[in-house]
Amino acid sequence: MSDPTPRATVDSIAWGEVFHFHKMVTAAVSAMQPQRLIIGLLLVAAIMFCGSIWDLIWVDSVSPAGLNAGAATQADREAYQSAFERFEQMQDLDDVQLTESLIRLEQMRPKGSFEASQMYIVEQFQGLIQATRSLNFIGMGATLVDIIYGLPAKLWMAGQYWFTVLFGIIFFILIALGGGALSRTAACQMAGVTTPSVLRSFAFSTAFLGRLFSALIAPLALALIFCFIISLIGILFIAPVLNLIGGVVFGISLVLGFLATWCLLGYIFGFPLLIPAVTCEAADGFDAMQRAYSYIASRPVHMLCYYAVGLVGLLVGFIAVGLIATFMVNITVSWSALGGSFYGVADTPSAFSIFADPWSLYELGSNQQPFLEGNFLSEWTASELSFWVVLVLWLVSAWVFSFFFSASTTMYLLMRRASDGQDFSAIWQPGMVPGTYATLQGDQIP
Repeated sequence: MSDPTPRATVDSIAWGEVFHFHKMVTAAVSAMQPQRLIIGLLLVAAIMFCGSIWDLIWVDSVSPAGLNAGAATQADREAYQSAFERFEQMQDLDDVQLTESLIRLEQMRPKGSFEASQMYIVEQFQGLIQATRSLNFIGMGATLVDIIYGLPAKLWMAGQYWFTVLFGIIFFILIALGGGALSRTAACQMAGVTTPSVLRSFAFSTAFLGRLFSALIAPLALALIFCFIISLIGILFIAPVLNLIGGVVFGISLVLGFLATWCLLGYIFGFPLLIPAVTCEAADGFDAMQRAYSYIASRPVHMLCYYAVGLVGLLVGFIAVGLIATFMVNITVSWSALGGSFYGVADTPSAFSIFADPWSLYELGSNQQPFLEGNFLSEWTASELSFWVVLVLWLVSAWVFSFFFSASTTMYLLMRRASDGQDFSAIWQPGMVPGTYATLQGDQIP
């Protein structure tokens, strides 16, 4: 008797259509596309410009040791002023002695709020790369928390209240513009539609700036509202009689505390999904928050796997970009016959070679200033050389931003596919109702 069960023969499996984890790694390559690097470079330049203006206007008020040491004290300022006066009286110093004196003087200088924040982020980013390289998943998570939560917390504890609030708003606006443009470009490439130009990408992020900005601050605003209500309930504990009522309704405070915790934890893990939720769906801020949080809750294992693969892609891509940048500068400096005089160091430019320390790329030009002995023209030339080297560092930072938003957009589309079964090609297009895929009528199209 023959078996009536129907059978199918599988000749091959399209692994690329079955498993999509590799798309997180390929984001490292797509992040190197020229138009994304241009957008990332403009974003980095805008952040650096705004931060430099802030530090020029406000007095340096962070400890010379950085944010971890807190606010600068009067003793720190007096010690730096005394060292600076002694340095001005020094004469007949050779290049090496002058460079060493400048380095020691720089180490004693109180830092500006933005400068200290930049140093902290670079330190944490290097720690993230180190943890990823050693596959220390606990270290990866701890470093991400330090970047997202630790920076504003340390700024606040260091007394940088106005910087935390005002520059935080400026930073979110810039991230909404630049990150929205990068995410929209990545979404269009994933969907297989025409990739917008740099101008059209910025036109999209400008048109949806309110939605992008609200997506970034909505979880924080909700957490702040919950905490404010808890503080209002806490007023009941001041009076002898009202404290009895406060004890009864303390359960409400616990519920509000849970909601605030959920908002903050979801923000830490779901932050990469907020911008893509707007660029892919044209969702408003709270809708983007709801989508990101629901995807995390429904597919937590997928999210952790995508995070792990994305961090591996960040490690591999950063090594590649760092090698290119370091080789480019080393070869250019060596063949320009500048040699050790480029930074006032006796050795060749291999002093900052990536082979000596794979994560020393950001040391290139960060705490060292070009020094050329001579007249005004030589000093001007040194400043010009510094500009080009810093531009290389900005390009590396531009790639980091480009990778982050490319990978986060890929993660969002993958999480959406795993949760809702939607195809990658389903993204919002002009002519659709924002937040939906419904088509607008002819007279409704703006």
